[in-house]
Amino acid sequence: FYKKGSDTDFKYVFPYHVKSIAILKDVIANTPNDAIALMYYGDLMYYLRRHDEAIVSWEASYKSKPDNFRVTRNLAISKYMIDKNLANAVKLLEESYANHQTLRSFSELEQFYKLAKDYKKLESFYDSNEEMLRLKGEYALNAAELYTTLGRYKDAQKALANTYYNAIEKAMGTPVRHSVY
Repeated sequence: FYKKGSDTDFKYVFPYHVKSIAILKDVIANTPNDAIALMYYGDLMYYLRRHDEAIVSWEASYKSKPDNFRVTRNLAISKYMIDKNLANAVKLLEESYANHQTLRSFSELEQFYKLAKDYKKLESFYDSNEEMLRLKGEYALNAAELYTTLGRYKDAQKALANTYYNAIEKAMGTPVRHSVY
């Protein structure tokens, strides 16, 4: 059952019951290199505000399976919150994004580039992720602002013209083409 549990898709699983602690400790005791069990245990510890235990568990999971985007992301953000090592957080978020490109991971990495004031990397990030810019108007506006600041006016226009917007960005519904640009 340990192997079967470890092989399940973890995208929609989050252990939030305190009773899960005993189960996860048993799994880790019997399969100490089970990256998924270590990840779940770290998730639960973080949820319970036991951040140091969460980080230790995620680090063990990362050593066992470094391409797990969720563990890498969690490590980046939680370690930054504790030690404020921005360079390490950006490195881990870049790894996470390389392994799993989602709107959430795009946004987090974008925010960390801004926090680090690394505008060259941010520019390169926007340049290499045109599809993400197209998916969400907020990202296109951010890219257009940077491109305009850098004098790349045609690229700013392109980012805005190729993007679909909702009337209210966070609203559900059919995106409509923005007609101003």
